[in-house]
Amino acid sequence: MGKLVTLNIDGGFHEGFSVRGEIWQDVDSIKNEPNLAIASKSAHLPPHLEILEQYRHWQSLYTNLDVFFLIV
Repeated sequence: MGKLVTLNIDGGFHEGFSVRGEIWQDVDSIKNEPNLAIASKSAHLPPHLEILEQYRHWQSLYTNLDVFFLIV
């Protein structure tokens, strides 16, 4: 059976993000042995407001796509 990978992300663009990745033997291993991941790694990503600004810009362009593809 394949492995299960979990990625937990918490935080925001202003304060940064705490990230934790874990690799499990399978889905049942989380239920039966929740503290026994095969491997895990935690990290902290620093704040980066420019990414938030770029995302909002992309989002506004995406939500207005119907204007460009309006069928007359």
